[in-house]
Amino acid sequence: MEGARGRSPRTERCAHQREARGLRSVQDIVAASGVKPDRVLLSIEQFISSGDHLSLSYLLEEVPDAQEIRSTFEEIGIERLKPVSEFFHGRISLTTLRLVRCVIVAEAAA
Repeated sequence: MEGARGRSPRTERCAHQREARGLRSVQDIVAASGVKPDRVLLSIEQFISSGDHLSLSYLLEEVPDAQEIRSTFEEIGIERLKPVSEFFHGRISLTTLRLVRCVIVAEAAA
């Protein structure tokens, strides 16, 4: 089966990965792709859960509370977002929490 540009899905995926390397944040990916942040994170989550390895730590460079969020996930666990969100009293968006969790999971899988 061929992708949108007449390329195989594998070739299409490699092309997307090359394009994505120049994007430094989820907002860059959103701007370049025209999809919502939740869709970007869902795609990252699916990619990681499929067993593929991905280096994502650079995506946290623009997240102000990244280290504090990481520490909280380490204490509470990464299985559910709600306890971490409640810890921060809703101050941190679920999108940001999902991003940090993706990075943690990707690093653990590498």
